[in-house]
Amino acid sequence: MTLDFHDEAAIVELSTSVLQAQVAWLVEHRYLTLDGMVDGLARLWINPAGSVPATHY
Repeated sequence: MTLDFHDEAAIVELSTSVLQAQVAWLVEHRYLTLDGMVDGLARLWINPAGSVPATHY
């Protein structure tokens, strides 16, 4: 998916920098994979391995 930080920030009523920080947290914790970012557009992938809690045996 392609995310336009400026448009999405306006929709969710956040500043662009706050939205970028939230996406960075999701990438850091491997819920999303960042494929690249240029001029406020980010190409993101949902990481299915990060969306399911790990089970410890």
